[in-house]
Amino acid sequence: MTSYIHHIPGRLRIRSGAIRRSEPRAAAVKALLEEQPGVRSVQPNTLTGSIVVHYDPAVTDGGAVMSVLRERGYLNPVPPTPAFSAVRGARAPQAAVAEEIAKKVAASLVQTAVERSLLALVAAML
Repeated sequence: MTSYIHHIPGRLRIRSGAIRRSEPRAAAVKALLEEQPGVRSVQPNTLTGSIVVHYDPAVTDGGAVMSVLRERGYLNPVPPTPAFSAVRGARAPQAAVAEEIAKKVAASLVQTAVERSLLALVAAML
């Protein structure tokens, strides 16, 4: 599993399942990134699979650091947007199902609110 965690210019923190519980891979990532121009320090954490990279934003950026990791197999490729398929604007089946569920839940909540409001109105009139 790879996930973006936090980025501000000069500091990037990401999670890489590739280094989790693997000292040799964490050491390899550290060595790889420390060779990159502009990278000041690299702190991998094998317990969490997190990598904190401090870099000089005048020399490199977070995207370049992540590209190096992705090219070497330490990060998963950028996944396609799940809500859309290859056909531009076409909805993925999962998105349609999720939207349908959300509509049904919203309709149920509205119905419950209306019923309770009517009960409260009737009770107030008595």
